[in-house]
Amino acid sequence: MRNNSRKLVFTTVVGASLLVLAGCGSNQSRENKQSISIMEQEDLGTLDNAQASNMTMYNMVNNVEEGLYRMGKDNKPHPGLATKVAQPINHGKTYIIHLRKGLKWDNGDKLDAQDFVYSWQRAVDPKTKAADSYVMENLKNYNAILHGKKSPKSLGVKALNSTTLRIDLTVASPYMNSLLAFASFFPVNPNTVKKSGSAYGTTSKDMSYAGPFKLVGWNGNNGSWKLIKNKNYWDKKHVKLSTIKVQVIKTPSTALNLFQSKKLDDAYLSGEQAGQEKNSPSFVKNYSSNSGYLAYNFNNKALRNLDLRKAISMTINRKELTDKVMQDGSKPAKGYIPAGVITNPNTGNDFADDTYDAEAVTPNKSKAKALAKKALKELGSKNVDLTLMSSDDDAEKQQASFIQGAVQQTLPNIHIKINSIPAKTALQNQMDHKGWDLSMSSWLGDYPDPYTWLQQLQSTGYDYGDWKNSEYDKLVANTNSTDSADNKSRFKDFVKAEKILMDNQVVAPLYQGADTHLRNTKLKGVVYHPTGIPYEYKTAYLK
Repeated sequence: MRNNSRKLVFTTVVGASLLVLAGCGSNQSRENKQSISIMEQEDLGTLDNAQASNMTMYNMVNNVEEGLYRMGKDNKPHPGLATKVAQPINHGKTYIIHLRKGLKWDNGDKLDAQDFVYSWQRAVDPKTKAADSYVMENLKNYNAILHGKKSPKSLGVKALNSTTLRIDLTVASPYMNSLLAFASFFPVNPNTVKKSGSAYGTTSKDMSYAGPFKLVGWNGNNGSWKLIKNKNYWDKKHVKLSTIKVQVIKTPSTALNLFQSKKLDDAYLSGEQAGQEKNSPSFVKNYSSNSGYLAYNFNNKALRNLDLRKAISMTINRKELTDKVMQDGSKPAKGYIPAGVITNPNTGNDFADDTYDAEAVTPNKSKAKALAKKALKELGSKNVDLTLMSSDDDAEKQQASFIQGAVQQTLPNIHIKINSIPAKTALQNQMDHKGWDLSMSSWLGDYPDPYTWLQQLQSTGYDYGDWKNSEYDKLVANTNSTDSADNKSRFKDFVKAEKILMDNQVVAPLYQGADTHLRNTKLKGVVYHPTGIPYEYKTAYLK
């Protein structure tokens, strides 16, 4: 998923009112031992799963809604509103999925198969402008609908009866069941959408809920609200928490103070704090599937020179970046696709180990100097001036400054100017391939399959650098073709595609992100997912 929409970052301002609200969130309540207080780092802009665009939105949607499946603690799909995880038929292109009987929305409305049909058709309708509708690209007629050639009603999903759903794909998709656990595939209540109109999802009252919790107390602008147990949820007997109090806290010191005063049960840590608190019994670290990298803009003639790209990459000491600058538990990248997330079925090894290219991610100053000298000669230039774009987030600015220093100390003829701008503007500039030569970027996988990363760098994907390579495009397309049901063949093409990226230094992998917290040692059962939406509280409880 797009980098700035899935980052967990701190900004620099927090309203004084949060300090007052925090006093109401103590986990020491005598009245209810199963109430906790947590924080989010970004504002809650919407509860509409079709419009979610940051981590707070996704985390909330994932806990108040539910799809056919839920991702388990093993990061694999498990039955949610469906009775079981379906196996495809028709050479991998058709799924027949049965819903549980008696499903209800929190307001008592019946939840049936037609609600899924309505939701998915709504998501792919160009008028909806869904943030992540691309995850539905393999559903039959998606592309024709996207380009206005067919009606959303032609999408490959049908309700065969009130509890049976038929899904038809254009191509076999071995990762489809994982996708069906992603928020974009959650159902919405048609009655609520029609009643609320354009206000749908903009307040907690303009919503219907089908997940373990329902959200209350959010008017669309306030920075605190509650999740309360949904009494109409099909699996409510396994939901132990009755209340989750949520506050938006954007300043690291505020979060730490609230945790230490026992007014938060879970607090995100900044990089500096993570280093200081790593030995605390409350310290929790999870490696995410967030792949941080330096993007090259191939519209810049100088950066189309492979030797120059390699030279820049070889000046960067990834371990120093993660250990001394970021300090948040992130680790040096082994490649573009992160480690510990995907197993190669052909070898049984971690995919990142099978595709590891030491030269692509290891500093080598002497070779960097030689390659830069060669590149400048090939370009007929004495110097190269480059603009490195980053968001105005403090952590990312520090990363950009480190890279600027590493390049200019080793390659004095390569001049780098940093341009730090608001994240939203930076994202737009990346997508437009304008206003930058180098860019701080990252990509968080939506599901545990190499395709979610590799499709981004196709010429038809979110290729920020505007790089084009027909062989790469073909390899990635092969993994998502009508013959792609054979997962072992797919992974052979994935390995080849990753090798092309590293051999051509299309991006410079920098780090694999980590998610660090302080968590009440009595709070158990919180599920973390390295791909997709990270946090789930359905099984959480206070011991």
